[in-house]
Amino acid sequence: GINEGIIKGIIKGKQEDLIKQINKKYGVTSKEAEQIRKCKEIKKLDRAIEKIIEADKKEEVLKILK
Repeated sequence: GINEGIIKGIIKGKQEDLIKQINKKYGVTSKEAEQIRKCKEIKKLDRAIEKIIEADKKEEVLKILK
């Protein structure tokens, strides 16, 4: 329904924000972008977005999504 569509939109926005931020700080491969787009959990995406600030390596961010 409508709520499901809204949630999907929120998830897609967070995924794309995460991809942009990782790309800007470290660079992102198409495989990594695909991994990010497979994550559908808002809490994990939020934690990953927050982790970018303190992470030394992108692997620290990406492991949150697993």
